[in-house]
Amino acid sequence: MSNQRRNGRRRSTLLGAALVAVFAAALFVALNAANGLPDSSGTVVKAAFSDVSGLLPGNDVRVAGTRVGRVTAIDLRAGHPVVTLELDDHRPVYRDASATIADQSPLGEKYVELSPGDASSGTMAAKDTIAESRTSPSQNLADLLQVLDGPTREALGSTLRQVGGGTATHAQDLHAAGAALPAALPDLGTISRALSANSGADTTQLLHAADNLAGSFAGRQQQIAALLGNLNTTLAALDVNNGKPLAESIGQAPTALSNTRNALHSLQAPLVNAREALTTLQPGATALGKATPDLRGVLRGSVRPMQRLTGVADQAVPAVESLTTTLRDARPLAPQLGQALRTATHPLAVIAPYAQDISLFFTYFSDAMKDGDDAGHWLRIYPPIDAQSAAGLLPIQDPTASHDAYAPPGVAYKEKKTTLLGGQQGGGQ
Repeated sequence: MSNQRRNGRRRSTLLGAALVAVFAAALFVALNAANGLPDSSGTVVKAAFSDVSGLLPGNDVRVAGTRVGRVTAIDLRAGHPVVTLELDDHRPVYRDASATIADQSPLGEKYVELSPGDASSGTMAAKDTIAESRTSPSQNLADLLQVLDGPTREALGSTLRQVGGGTATHAQDLHAAGAALPAALPDLGTISRALSANSGADTTQLLHAADNLAGSFAGRQQQIAALLGNLNTTLAALDVNNGKPLAESIGQAPTALSNTRNALHSLQAPLVNAREALTTLQPGATALGKATPDLRGVLRGSVRPMQRLTGVADQAVPAVESLTTTLRDARPLAPQLGQALRTATHPLAVIAPYAQDISLFFTYFSDAMKDGDDAGHWLRIYPPIDAQSAAGLLPIQDPTASHDAYAPPGVAYKEKKTTLLGGQQGGGQ
């Protein structure tokens, strides 16, 4: 049993040592990965720059964005820095090669972007150096800001300070936004897929529309600046008393909107009635519109008659006053006259069929009374002597005469009378 225990401990010790050796080797490789693999060598290129601020040994060397090596040294020759670039493999670098120092991250980390050049220019020798004329130095943010004038840099600094201060005061909101970001990422993916639909045709149209919109602002910078100035004044007015009046107005807005909605709802019935009224008035209004020229002509032509109407009205004043007195005196008679007419309705209905006979009676009476003499004799009665008169004295009916003594209304004056002489007499013939 003791031998087995000793063998087991020996195996465990050997296994532990092997694991430690593997870990040490892995750690060595990891620590030297930035300097290339051990015992590896490739093409070495030197490049002269006017400025290499921010570039450090160990930074990447890239070709078309792909890492191909590292920066091994930075030397100063004749007042200009020369950077030694070591590539991971033996790739050719030609005489017209160029190099640029670029930013790898916003934190200031740099890398060298190498362009190997064209094979037609010939391969670069180990002693050759890429001339400073074919290299581009790193651009710092401070250098970029130097192109701005003093007021612009000051305004930019103020803006950045305000943004930083605002961000610092909204740290909790930013934390909440970061916590909600995982849930929003699927929606962002949906939006990205929608933007890339149809090979991005809709997005391209949107960008073209945005470009056209931006182009429409060209030449109107002063107007936009004035508008922004007015907007600043408006926002400053809203910020009076730390925005308390605005907050109170916003707090009252729900109640005001509710009252407005109720008021608009109550206006529905009057508006419906107004619509019906306007619909009813439409024909009359149309007719009035058509009659407007005629009405205009009447009004234009009635000026002179209306001017004369004043004199006529003055002349009619005494008559109107007398008529007013007469009508006032006749007012008590009106009820009695109305009662008399209602009482005479039945007799007049009976007499109405004899209207023509009554009219004929008065006509004959007028003919009898139209002649008179100086002695005051107006009514003369002459006995008519004709065959019918003579026949009336005898108890024998005249066979030549046709007469109804009780003729119905409107018939007696039309009856014909035939005489012995053959003539005809009649009131209506």
